[in-house]
Amino acid sequence: MATRPNHSFGLFSREFAWHHGLNLFGTMSTLFLLNTSFCGQNLFQEDIFSTIINTVQEVYETARALTLIVHATLAPDTGSWQPSSIRWGDFSFN
Repeated sequence: MATRPNHSFGLFSREFAWHHGLNLFGTMSTLFLLNTSFCGQNLFQEDIFSTIINTVQEVYETARALTLIVHATLAPDTGSWQPSSIRWGDFSFN
C-alpha cells in the first residue's frame, strides 16, 4: 500500500498554490461566472420580462388585425355578388 506524503506546507504558501492552484482557480472562476449570471438575471429581470410581454402583446394585436383583414377580404360583397353568375377571368360558373 502506498503511503501518502505528509504535506507540511501552509495554506498561503507557494507549495500549496503549486499543488492546488489550478483546481482552486477553476472552481473560483466557475462560481464567479455562475454567480454573475444569476445576479445579473435578477437585476435585469423586470426589463427583460416587460420587453417580452410587450412583444407578445404586439404580436397578438397584429395577428388579430390580420385575421380581421383576411376575413373581410374573403367575405363576399353582398351588393354585387350573384350566385347564378360568377365570372373569374375566362371561367364562367352558371
